Amino acid sequence: MSPHHLHALAAAWSLRAARERLAELAREEAARNVWAEQLPAAPILRAPTYGSRHATGSHADPVSATLTTEEPPARNITWRTRQETAHHRLDGIARMFGIPQTGGLARIRDAIPQMLPGTARLMAKHLQDEDALIRSRDWLDLPPDREPLPGIACPACDHRTLYVQQAGPQEAWTVVCARTDNPCLCVGQGCPCGMDGAVEGVAHIWLRHVVLGAVAGAAPTQPTEGTAA
Repeated sequence: MSPHHLHALAAAWSLRAARERLAELAREEAARNVWAEQLPAAPILRAPTYGSRHATGSHADPVSATLTTEEPPARNITWRTRQETAHHRLDGIARMFGIPQTGGLARIRDAIPQMLPGTARLMAKHLQDEDALIRSRDWLDLPPDREPLPGIACPACDHRTLYVQQAGPQEAWTVVCARTDNPCLCVGQGCPCGMDGAVEGVAHIWLRHVVLGAVAGAAPTQPTEGTAA
């Protein structure tokens, strides 16, 4: 699989974890059977003050600016509301890529390995955006499911800025370089990253077992008993 596929799969697993937390909050809210706390609604669209147009082509009086800048009325945005919004948005992504909506995120995840790299790149972006929305401060305020990978330098930039993305089953965990001073991007064929299907300009990503296996393979072999050192 290309790096685009790995990024898309990592985003799908991360999104699943975020949606599971959202569903948990919705269930707890329903069990309490009380109004949820006031959560911020999406801001209303704002537009300049234009006049309305008649069929004859002339203009009526300008529309009152008050109508376009009035704040939305206070309303309760529950965790169930957020969950339904996330569900509808995911259905929209599935329709966009021609994936049956039945099966939800699992169906999308299963379709990723069969996608062309360019399609996987677009899917990764959509799933990353959905994950970021649910984990944002206005929603769950949930940090990414990742931990530093100590003692191992990035194969590409040699900085010790590797993180393990831990959403999903362990065999699906991936490793990324989180260097911030100079983004660690692949330069394509010949890049020291060693990624399969290296693509110029893509953020480096590896399956966790590949990185750990490479480190283990590079380690000096310890002599065993009866073997000359």
